[in-house]
Amino acid sequence: MCGRTWEKCWTAAIGYHPGGGYADRAWAHVQIARENIAIALTDLIDVGYLDQQHARDVARAWLFDKPNEFYGLGLG
Repeated sequence: MCGRTWEKCWTAAIGYHPGGGYADRAWAHVQIARENIAIALTDLIDVGYLDQQHARDVARAWLFDKPNEFYGLGLG
């Protein structure tokens, strides 16, 4: 199968420490999580588990829709 699993991908997305309150460190952790999600979803596309549209839907849900809903941001 692929080198990363859904669980590792999800942990990378939500399991980061905010860097002791420093915005630049928090931003770096978010970037790392975003890159890990991209790698994991690409692996799942490569092995035929997902198609590209489904991977986009998963990424949007994890990176935009769920945080938007959780924090009540009301973004489009």
